[in-house]
This record gives sequence, structure tokens and C-alpha cells, in this order.
Amino acid sequence: MRTRVLASAAVAAAAAVWAAPVPTAGLQTYAASAVLEPSVATLHWTLNDTSVRFGLVITDAAVVTANASALWLGLGVGEPTSGGMLGADIVTGEFGDGPTCRLVDRHVPSVAYPLGSSAGGGRGAFPEPDDCGSVPTWALVGCAVDPAAGTLTLEVSRDLAAGDPAQDRPIVPGRNVFLYSYGDGFAYHGARRKSVAVDLLANGPAATGDRGLEAAGRLPSDVVASQLLTMPNYLIPTNRTEYACASFTVDLPPAGSGAGVRRQVVAAEAVVDKTTTAGKMVHHFLIFSCAKEGFWEQFASQPGQCFDESPNCRDVVWVWAAGADPLVMPPDVGFPVTEEERYYVVQTHYDNPTGVAGVVDNSSVLLHFSDTPRTHEAGTISVGDALISLSGQAVEGGRNYTFTCPSECTSQMEQPSITVFASMLHAHLTGLRLWTNLYRNGSFVRTIEAAAFWSNEHQRNSLLEANTTLLPGDELRVSCEYDVAKVTAIEGAPPVFGLGTSEEMCMSFLFVYPRPTLAAAAAGGEPRRLAYCAPVETDGNGTVGTFCGGLTAFGDPPPESVLEIDSTARADTGGLTSAFGEPPTCTAAA
Repeated sequence: MRTRVLASAAVAAAAAVWAAPVPTAGLQTYAASAVLEPSVATLHWTLNDTSVRFGLVITDAAVVTANASALWLGLGVGEPTSGGMLGADIVTGEFGDGPTCRLVDRHVPSVAYPLGSSAGGGRGAFPEPDDCGSVPTWALVGCAVDPAAGTLTLEVSRDLAAGDPAQDRPIVPGRNVFLYSYGDGFAYHGARRKSVAVDLLANGPAATGDRGLEAAGRLPSDVVASQLLTMPNYLIPTNRTEYACASFTVDLPPAGSGAGVRRQVVAAEAVVDKTTTAGKMVHHFLIFSCAKEGFWEQFASQPGQCFDESPNCRDVVWVWAAGADPLVMPPDVGFPVTEEERYYVVQTHYDNPTGVAGVVDNSSVLLHFSDTPRTHEAGTISVGDALISLSGQAVEGGRNYTFTCPSECTSQMEQPSITVFASMLHAHLTGLRLWTNLYRNGSFVRTIEAAAFWSNEHQRNSLLEANTTLLPGDELRVSCEYDVAKVTAIEGAPPVFGLGTSEEMCMSFLFVYPRPTLAAAAAGGEPRRLAYCAPVETDGNGTVGTFCGGLTAFGDPPPESVLEIDSTARADTGGLTSAFGEPPTCTAAA
């Protein structure tokens, strides 16, 4: 049995370090720096083999005044699968009335409610002081308050390695997600915070995660052309949730390129300016590859609302949600672009919670093409509650929602195996933990992807560190857990499952190669895609089966596409592990 052997007062004292502020002009020399937010926050750093030194400078004349009595600022290392406050390792510099500042090593163990709320049974969630403060991970170098300049400065150092995995995050020589926040009075910071991806091996604009693939040097060497798919001056309505669609014709290789040329999409990225009102409303993009007739034709002349539309298309080419990274395909994989498969529909989900009127959006998706034939054609499989079968049902906090893609579906694959090379889990505001597990012959094989500390603002779409082989007869389980208090503390009513950001989802997009097809051909001889494996209501009595098929069967799925399997019957917990938030080793006692 483990017990906490440090009293809370002792913990706070052990985790805190006091020092006299130094003048802003005394900021040490650093090897690199990056603007985290223009005119507000700049991070400086010097990276060594085993440690790093930071200097965080905040400028806000409205907060940092001569009358301020309890100024503070915080620097955090975000949870790597989300980058949000949940699961973050945080250090705070806290200034009082006297000529001192206090450094406190903190962490966010579970949830992040606004301070002062009644959520979670009390004072609201808060970065807790570390229990292992007797050997602080962070060391104070200097701190400063300059009311004349409106600046706060905190200089700290720490080892790259995590002191205790239960309460500390490692810092890597490369891309990390850093958070900052500040205020007067140690309370909820409101909008005075941001999370930014920073590459500690770079400098200046090249270090931040907001650059495009080309500027970051991440564009594949075989890219020969790019195309911007832009929402053309779309007027966002005042309703909270809007799904808008626009159709595009993707460019083919130039005439005379040769008979062996085969164009493929090999990278994709979102072009969204989050500093604008419109950009802040963009919640996600879905890019569908469609036939020229039908769904694509509806939006070929102008974009329109498509909230209630069934996208009867071939494949999902790419998915992006708020905070996600660009997708760069493996060097031997690409989505095909042919005369038949060049008709794309971009679905944009806008979230307008305050009903702002007159906002026009021109956000884009940027696709990058290679004309050098790559070995494998990619596809996607949407799993979990991908068809929102729970629509309208209230979300229950603390419940494990598991959705199974059963072996009866994958056993129909024509391919002897497919490879999962990327994944994107998806939920909304109350998501707490999400994961996708693979089972074979009834036994757990591995977790494909997991987010132990979910953040709606920092969703993830990236290559997996290790590819997963999916065989016919394998079973996939997507699980989601929610904490409804994350929004009931602010908005009152618990959410229901549905399409809006204020509602909930539980799904995962698996990017795979080769494109999976099912054994029996669809009408007209075109291959039946395995693009969705998700629960669906099979009648008006609430009977649930599994839809196993392609997007073209959305409107009226043929009987062979629906399996009489209850996809929600089996809960799953295997494979999701996270040391962070567990009892720290320094407090273990027999």
C-alpha cells in the first residue's frame, strides 16, 4: 500500500524556492528564442546535453502595474499526446508584496477546471505542488517585475530527464509543447495563456510549430506541386454549429508527363489563422474523395451548409482538428489522384459559441503532390462511434464507452494484411481519456494510439511511432471516458452525443495502406471499400449492428454492409497506461 508521507504544508515548502527579483535588463544571454504570442510572450533558451535554461518574458501593461500585489507567471511542459494543461508539468514564479519571488514546482494530475468553480467537489482544479519538491526539478535562475515596461520575467533551469515520471515531464532535444500563463492573484488565468509547439533545436520563427511544412523543412523531397483548397469567403452563421462543404477539382499531372506518371497526395496541412475571429471558429476539416455526380455536384458552384448531408463518397483523404499537426505520409505511401479520383469535398466544422455575426472565413487545406509513383495507395478506416449512433444520448461521466469493430468485419478484407501508419482520435470538450486497442484471436495485441489527458484544443493527427499490422479477423476497440464536470461547471447542463462541439463524440480515423477492400464488389463492379466500421441502428426499435463498408453506402446501406453485432457491448481497459498522475515514487512507503 502506498501512502503520502509529506503533509501538504511541508510539500509546498519543499517544492518552493525563494529568490530576490533581478532587473529585466539582467536577462541572461541565451542561444535561441521564439515568440510564443506576438507582443505578449517570448521564450528564450539554451540547450545543453543534459539540461536546458529558459527565460520567459511576459509583456502586458494592463496586468503588470505598480498597483499589482500578487503577480505570477507559469511555464509548463505539456502532455505530449495533447499539449493541454491536463497532465502538464508546470513551474510557477509567484511575486508577493516584498522583494522576493517564489518558485513552485507543480503538475496537473487529472482535470483542469477554472479556479473557484465547484467542479470536482471543491475549489476547482489547480496545478498541485509536487510531492517530490525536496529535490526540485526546476531551479530558479532569476525573476523580475518591471511595471514601467509592463513585463514579468522568469528564468529557470532543469534537467531534460523527468525527476519523477508521476509528476514531471521529460524535455526532448527537439519538438516540445510548452505552455505559459500569468495573472495578478493566483487564480484562473482566463485567456492569459497559450500552448505552443517549440523545437529546441531551432531558433526564431523556425522554432515554433505554426510554420508550414515547406518552411519547416519537412516537405517530402519528391513533392512537385501543391494545391490550396480554400473556403471561398464563407459567411459563418450565428448558430453555434455549422458544417459547410465546398467542392474542388484536384489538379492532375501536366499533359505530356508520361504514361507512367501517377499523382498522389503525400502531405497535407491546414492553413488556419488562429489570430482571426474566423480562424478561431474552425474546429475541423474533413476531406472526402467523391464521384463527380451526387454529393460533389451539390457544392461545385458554391459552398453550402451540409450538416444533414450524407457524404456518399469513396474515401476520407485527410482529417484535421484544432491543434493537430500536418500529415506527412511515409515515403512509399500516397493517396491516389486520378481522372476518376480528383473530385474532393472539404467539410469545415465551424463553432460559434457566442453567435458572432458577419464573420467571413477563407481557411484552407494545402495538399502536396508527388508524381513519382509510390508503392502503396493509402486509405482510411473510421472506427469508434463514427456514425454517431449515440446521438442525443446524455454523456455519462466516469463511464467507459467502448465501440468494437468486430472480427466479422475485418475478416472480409481482400488484403492479406494492411498497415496502420497514422491515427487520429477525436472527442470534444468533456473527453478525458481515449484509446484504440487491437485484439487478435481474443487476445490483446497492442494499443495503437492513446491520449491519457485529452484536450479538445490540442488534437493530434500524426504518424505513429510504430506501425501496426492489421490482419483479417482482427478486432479493434475504441474507448472513451468523459468528465462532464469540465463543462457543467461553466455551462450547467451535461452534454449529449452529437455533431456540435458542445456535444460529444468518440471515434478514431486510422490511416492505412494498402486501401482495404471487401471481398464482394459493390453495384457497378466498383470495389467495396472498407472505410467505416462503426455501430449503426438497424431498425426503428434501437437495434444496433455494425456498419462495415464504404462511404458510398451511407445513404442506404445494403444488407451485406450491416452485421448483426452489438458494437457497444464490450468495455475495454487494456493497454492504456500512464505513469503521470500516479503516486510518486518519492512518497512510496511500505
